This record gives sequence, C-alpha cells and structure tokens, in this order.
Amino acid sequence: MRNLGLDIARSLALLMVLVSHSRMFFTKFGDVQFLSFNGLLGVELFFVLSGFLIGGIIIRDLIEGNGSLVNFYSRRWLRTLPAYFLVLSIVVIISIWNQQKWYFQHYLFIQNFNYEQLGFFGVAWSLSIEEWFYLLTAPCFLILMTIWKLNRKTLFFGFCISVILLSIAAKIIYTYQINPPWDAGVRKQIFLRMDSLMFGVLLAGIRHYFKTFYERISSTHLFGVSLTITIFLVLYYVFELDSGKDRMNYSIIGRTILFDAISFGFMLMIWSLEKSKRLNNLKGRLRKVGSIIALTSYAVYLIHLEIFSFVNQKVESIHSIPSMFLVLFSTLVITFILAFGLHQYWEKPFMKLREKRSTRVANRKATRLKTHRQ
Repeated sequence: MRNLGLDIARSLALLMVLVSHSRMFFTKFGDVQFLSFNGLLGVELFFVLSGFLIGGIIIRDLIEGNGSLVNFYSRRWLRTLPAYFLVLSIVVIISIWNQQKWYFQHYLFIQNFNYEQLGFFGVAWSLSIEEWFYLLTAPCFLILMTIWKLNRKTLFFGFCISVILLSIAAKIIYTYQINPPWDAGVRKQIFLRMDSLMFGVLLAGIRHYFKTFYERISSTHLFGVSLTITIFLVLYYVFELDSGKDRMNYSIIGRTILFDAISFGFMLMIWSLEKSKRLNNLKGRLRKVGSIIALTSYAVYLIHLEIFSFVNQKVESIHSIPSMFLVLFSTLVITFILAFGLHQYWEKPFMKLREKRSTRVANRKATRLKTHRQ
C-alpha cells in the first residue's frame, strides 16, 4: 500500500509549482510576484522528498544489501528518463518547427552550466540536479565503504553531514567571490544544490538506523515546527527579499542558507507525514485522489510549463480576471489529462519493465547463493 503521507507531500509540492507558474496568466492584472514563493518551496520539497526515497534505496540495496550499481541506476533511470526524453524530444521538434533555439545539452543534463540554456524547457534544471545527485551519491557511498572500514552507520551520517556542510560552505564562498544572481547563479547550479537532496537522504538514515527515535517523535510536533519554519521563511522571502526580485541578488542569506533552512523544514514535514499513523490509516476518496495526483505528478511537472506558456500566448486578448481563471482551470484539466495519458501509456510500461528486470536480477542472485551454499 502506498504511503499517503508521502503522496500528500508530493501532491503539495506539485500544487505549489503549478500555483507559481500560473502567475504568467495574471501578470497583466498586477504584480503577482509574491506568489513565486510557491515555486521556491515546491521544488525544494521535491528535492527533499526525492532524497528521502533514494536514500532509503541506497541504504537497503547498496549499504546494507548486496545490490549493484547497475541495478540501482537501471531502476532509477527506467523511472525518470523515458518520460523526460520523450517530452524533451517533443519540445525540441516543436522548437525546430518554429525555428527556435534548442540545446542538445538537455539530453546530457548539463544545461545548468550555461545561464542561456536554462530558459529552454524550463523545468529541466531541477531534474538535472536530481540526476547528477543520483549519479554521484551512490558510488561515493560504495567507494567510502571500500576505503574506510568504519561502522556503516557512522560512515553514512558522516558523509551526509559532510555533503550538507560542504554545500553550504561552497555557496557562501561562491557568493562572496563571484556574486552570482540567486536564481540561475546559485539555485540552479548543480554542485551547489546537493545539500537539499541530502537532507532527504539524512532523514532516510534516521528512519533506518534510529527506528525507535524516528517513531517516538510526535508527528504533530514535527509538523508544527515545520509549518512554523516554513511560514517564517515565506514571510522573509516575500517582505525582506522582495519575493525574489532584484533585492534577492544582493542578499547573502537569500543566496546561501535560505535553501538549507527550507530543506530542513521540509525534512521535518516529510518525517511527520510519512510516520503519521492517523494519516496513513485513512481510506476512501482522499487516499485515491492523493494516489492519482502523486502517480501523475512527474508527468504533470514535465509538461505543464510548456502547456501554460503556449496557452498564455493564445489568450493575450483576454482582460478579465474571471475569464482568465476559467482559462487557467481549463488548462489545468488539459494538463492533467495529458499527464495521465503519459503516465498510463508511456511511464507505466517502463515501470513494469523495471520490475521484471529487478525480479530477474533477484532470482539470479538467489540461484547463485543457493549454488554457493551447496
């Protein structure tokens, strides 16, 4: 059975991203930049959640298990890459048809290294950070286990905390030395953002190695602290940092530890939601809706910005706020329908292939182990 708490976290992250990007429909009616905090929070929540899920797999299969890197990467990439490459290729074909610029770097997940390329297929920057994180983290754990004969728990937490502290230090030094813009120069730079996902991995370690402590902490208290942190940071972002406008580019805090404060708050939120028995024992419509949104969230994330941008160009003549809300609602319905089709007829077959491959690998291992014992 799916964890409803994690489905709610994923759905919340998607909702915040959608709210942020829907601003484009309403800029003609006034300043709606303050809503951009949703995009900042939504992506950070996705990062921490991805780290938590991948951290659990790393612990189970690589650190404490006998899994291989090949199986680890094949499972991860059969989940993320088919839909990404399909949508990217469609966007590229449309760009070529319209004689617009496109970049092959998106196929290699290296577009984040060039500010100019970040404008094309705008949601891909966060996926690039995640893919690089998957690529680097798993082998690092295995290499460290080979080099240092430490207790695995000690090694795990030592590595997680080191990555977080090094990422914070790198952001601070880079900001002081280079003075980059906060969005393209810091937020979307791969090697400055490993800490956000690592907060999720750290939580997975707490869940695995300190089960009693993990379960003992009150879900209500965790959620309350998380909500307090999040509200404070939203107010700080909106009023002190002017909702990510030019003032943000001169803020040391806004370009450095703000990301980590958000990630820490969401780490506590995921902790609360994942372990909440009251929440996860719920049945009925809420569970079904949460499950559907969560299952299609990746597809929605991939396609929504391109659809929003296309529709927004076609409704420039609309100058009524109620009419624009109707346009937005219709656009969201179309987006979710297309995303459901993408999930059902493209993602799902690859996910089934992934499970079949994993079963074959597990059976081969079991056979080898049985033969070795004989």
